[in-house]
Amino acid sequence: MKAKNNTHGSFRLFISTWVILITLLVACNKNDTPIPNPNPPSSNNVQFAEDAYSVAENSAGLSIDLTLRSKLSANSKVAVKIQGNSAGYGTDYVTEPALINGKIVVQVAAGSEKATIRVVPVNNDQPNIEREITLLLEQEEAGIKPEGKVQSKVNITDDETSSLVSFREATAGIMENSPTGYELILDIQPAAAENGFADVQVQSANAVYGQHYTTLPAAINGTIRVPVQAGKSFVSLVVFGTDNPLLNAPRVLNFALSATSGGLVKGNQKTNVFTIEDDDRVPFMPIGSIRSGFTGTQTTFTTSTIIAGVVTSVNDNIEPNTVYVEDANAGIAIRLKNRNQLQAGDYVTVELEGSHLSETNGILNLNGVQNGMATKIGFEVKEVPGYKPVQLYQSGQDMEGRIVTLNDVWFINANGTNTLYGEQRVTDGARQIIVRTEAFASFANRIIPAGIVSVTGILVWRNNEYTIYPQKSADIR
Repeated sequence: MKAKNNTHGSFRLFISTWVILITLLVACNKNDTPIPNPNPPSSNNVQFAEDAYSVAENSAGLSIDLTLRSKLSANSKVAVKIQGNSAGYGTDYVTEPALINGKIVVQVAAGSEKATIRVVPVNNDQPNIEREITLLLEQEEAGIKPEGKVQSKVNITDDETSSLVSFREATAGIMENSPTGYELILDIQPAAAENGFADVQVQSANAVYGQHYTTLPAAINGTIRVPVQAGKSFVSLVVFGTDNPLLNAPRVLNFALSATSGGLVKGNQKTNVFTIEDDDRVPFMPIGSIRSGFTGTQTTFTTSTIIAGVVTSVNDNIEPNTVYVEDANAGIAIRLKNRNQLQAGDYVTVELEGSHLSETNGILNLNGVQNGMATKIGFEVKEVPGYKPVQLYQSGQDMEGRIVTLNDVWFINANGTNTLYGEQRVTDGARQIIVRTEAFASFANRIIPAGIVSVTGILVWRNNEYTIYPQKSADIR
């Protein structure tokens, strides 16, 4: 009986053990959620250190940092995708690490605060346009997320690209007694990439260096070396005439670009013909005499007649082929054959032979003047006189063609919505003057200012009253 009871007890223990095991297995199958890692990897962010970079084709390469928000707790990877834009991989540049399947994968060690890639240009001996690469950060592993500056651009500049150096003007001139000389400008496009020089050779059949003219920098054996610094978009030399009491024919200097260095090459305008006028010659015809000689019908100049004065107009509220020139006592409109290239402040001589004196739309003008007959010989800062309208009318129509400033006037139609376009009137309380703004003027849509203002412009006498043409928006203030 005792042995039988032991057998039954062992069996019950066996059965109980299996029941417990099966219960545990069923419980495990009902909960398949993995046990969380007690030390999960911390998240991090990555971005480019800079938005844009530039690297010369002949350089050793460019290092680009990818900065992390914090140190990595474990080894990881960062991916950079490349869009070639105007640069080709292998022909214009390579990268370190290498580009594989359109992207660069950078291994980043635990403890790092940044990763680095390199862009290495492929140097060649051919002129190339500027080439661009776009870099885009992509998420390679869950622990590092692109954020912030996720895109950066790299420009590859060419070391063979040359800058063109050219005279700004084909012709120029000066009076022999000018104290300031004349600045001849050499334009450089694009701006010089490195230091160098432009040599200018000067020759003349009737002028001797040191006797009739000098230059700065000085000419040595007929050559002027003009230094060029990297980054400059123009350089210049100055020509001085030598004054004397003798009557001389105009002296003509021929300037020509002869040699360059520092990536400079000669551009389209390689020469300049420069004239030194004699101040002892027969004086120029006064503009006032030209105006007073008008009889009411068109007159043609059949012999050489030269006027001289300063340009007072700009190509904004004046027709593009018209320029106003004023001497000490009078001014006049000159209608050129082609578009005016002269600038306000240019001191010019104008040969009138073959042109006509007539009225156009009520404005006395010299028309049919060839552009080449207007020669810039210097520069003058014009002092603009100020008047009130009542004072101008005391002079009759004698002020036509001159630049003046109307002081202490106000616009009659200033209401906060009307614009300057067309004909608006100003007054000083006694007399009115029309302010004319053409449709093509840059300031035609400007709202008429209220209150006391001043208006600077060129006067025209029409229908027995004055009209003033402002030259730019700032002339009404």
